[in-house]
Amino acid sequence: MNLEQALPKTTVEIPAGLELITLGAGCFWCTEAVFQRLEGVEKVVSGYSGGIIPNPSYKQICTGTTGHAEVINVFF
Repeated sequence: MNLEQALPKTTVEIPAGLELITLGAGCFWCTEAVFQRLEGVEKVVSGYSGGIIPNPSYKQICTGTTGHAEVINVFF
């Protein structure tokens, strides 16, 4: 079985009038805090991207074995 086909895909709804950028920069909590302070940013959502485990926990991510990156979605 192709692993990529087995993993769920996430769809993000972008509210009318906004744009979305997804950024990976190590620790999402630190990055999230910076972007929340910027004028024009409406919402910041932390999560994970990529990887080989569907719906991993933060503890699993911290092991460095899931292949996921910590990311934020910035709606502006």
